[in-house]
Amino acid sequence: TGLTDDEIPIQKECVSSLTFLTDFVPKYLDSFIKTMPHLVNLLSIPSQDLVVKTLLTLSNIATHEKTIPFLVQAGLTDTLCSTFLQDLSDVAVEVLEPSGYLLLTLIEQENARQIMLRTKVLYPILTLYTSESEKLRTFWHEAMAEFMNFREFRTQCEADTKTLGFIKKAIYDANPKYFEQIVFVVRCLVQSNVLLNALIDEITIPRLFDLYYQFVATSQQK
Repeated sequence: TGLTDDEIPIQKECVSSLTFLTDFVPKYLDSFIKTMPHLVNLLSIPSQDLVVKTLLTLSNIATHEKTIPFLVQAGLTDTLCSTFLQDLSDVAVEVLEPSGYLLLTLIEQENARQIMLRTKVLYPILTLYTSESEKLRTFWHEAMAEFMNFREFRTQCEADTKTLGFIKKAIYDANPKYFEQIVFVVRCLVQSNVLLNALIDEITIPRLFDLYYQFVATSQQK
């Protein structure tokens, strides 16, 4: 649904007001369900400020677990996936980061996962490891831990093992800030013989052992 230039500021005010009301989602769930399709449509409006405000509101709504199936039904998963299926260099970090975390909130829903699998949104998300944004690299590590925890996404990676190149780079870099996520991701990947064989090489294995040693040492210091 298109908006005129005069309507966009009004929508911003409405969305901002709705954000402050999300604490009342459990009490007025039906009312919030009715607003979901409209909020999802606003994510397609070419106004970054409006989109960011709408993502905040949707994220707050999604903290209430009962809303997740209705958000998926309203088309939120499809819309979020489309954000990552365009040229990511054209999308602001302020949009990508909350869109990504909102996807991770939906990933527990099987219907949402099926949409993510169909759109192959995992592939463009994998490329975010090379982003210059620290926020997106932090999201990347959390996203890999979430996606690789599901067998269907590991199976999707089996179809194109070259995608493991980004995960291998994360192992090589061994950033202490992300030890826990990388160790968890590797533990998920080795459940697949195909991914295990793709992961093993003369460079990755020594780095992987170094990573484990550093992780254990760091854990003992806590």
